Amino acid sequence: QSRDSFTRGTGTVAIADGDEYTDAGSFVGNDVNAFFTAPEVDLTGVDASTLQIAFDSSFRPYADMTGTVEVSFDGGTTFETLLTLNTDTAGGNSALTRADEAVTLEVDASGETSAVFRFGYTNADNDWWWAIDNIEISAERPVLTPIYSEDFDSLADLLQPAVDENIPETTLGWTH
Repeated sequence: QSRDSFTRGTGTVAIADGDEYTDAGSFVGNDVNAFFTAPEVDLTGVDASTLQIAFDSSFRPYADMTGTVEVSFDGGTTFETLLTLNTDTAGGNSALTRADEAVTLEVDASGETSAVFRFGYTNADNDWWWAIDNIEISAERPVLTPIYSEDFDSLADLLQPAVDENIPETTLGWTH
């Protein structure tokens, strides 16, 4: 299903996949809403006006499914959207336009003391996927310096194994 289009992902990657989720059981309408929230990063001692988040991304859109990258400057109480991925911004239903890209988002956090970044995969049903890997949050101190990074490789033991769609549903080992 063209998941191998994501060549930037290495080792373990984070994947939200409505198609695989609905294959595991009978769900009614837009039941897949998954979030990854990075730990709060301290902006003390950095030039917060140079804050950026970079990551590798594979987004294949369908119907109403949406991918968002958001930032919060109040510890995660409220979020501001930095990026929205959907059929309109990713080339239409089933397009592979954004299936293998490096994304860098500039964030002006001037005057802020901390930031929380969140990735959301929402409004998905039996749709396609969003995979992310190699997240790096950086700011100048006085040169661009990583503040946080996550490649998901250290989480491999905590995550479900990859799912082969040809395996009968009863052996998938999914948890809800």
